[in-house]
Amino acid sequence: MAIAVVDASGTCTSSMFCPAAAASSSSVAFAALPSPSSSSTRISASWRKSASLKSQRRGGTGTGALRRRFSAACIVSETKEASPAGAVDDTTFKSLVLESEIPVLVDFWAPWCGPCRMLDPVIDSIAEKYKGRIKCYKVNTDDSSKTATELGIRSIPTCMIFKQGERLDTVIGCVPETTLITTIEKYI
Repeated sequence: MAIAVVDASGTCTSSMFCPAAAASSSSVAFAALPSPSSSSTRISASWRKSASLKSQRRGGTGTGALRRRFSAACIVSETKEASPAGAVDDTTFKSLVLESEIPVLVDFWAPWCGPCRMLDPVIDSIAEKYKGRIKCYKVNTDDSSKTATELGIRSIPTCMIFKQGERLDTVIGCVPETTLITTIEKYI
């Protein structure tokens, strides 16, 4: 988790990694800090709205007074809790997927892909429900392009089911959990 301290003018004054803040459940949090500077020319819209609402609740007249007295510390998290579905890359694909004793569901995704992010909780849910009966892994196609190319991945998200090193089925697109479960049940 990174912490960026933004002064009243909207300028980032410092940033650092904070392991203690990484345990926080929220991805973004704001905290008011005393500001040594009283000047303010610009501030982010979300902070302005938040400050305005707080000021109005306290009987203030807007964001000006708050911007002069406070700066914002914004805690931004790009990480999330550990996923039940493990990560696989070009070097571990063979040992974790193709040499597995039980069926494996592999989700091919990319961080910039909106539908992939929508499918993420579905894959995690399946990994939890079928723990011990099926393994679930995720392959980031940006980082593991060799594996994606070898398997002919042309669209993401794509989910493939492997059993004893053989590709059994493929589901392309962001599909409902029931569709993936129906496909998985055929091979368990």
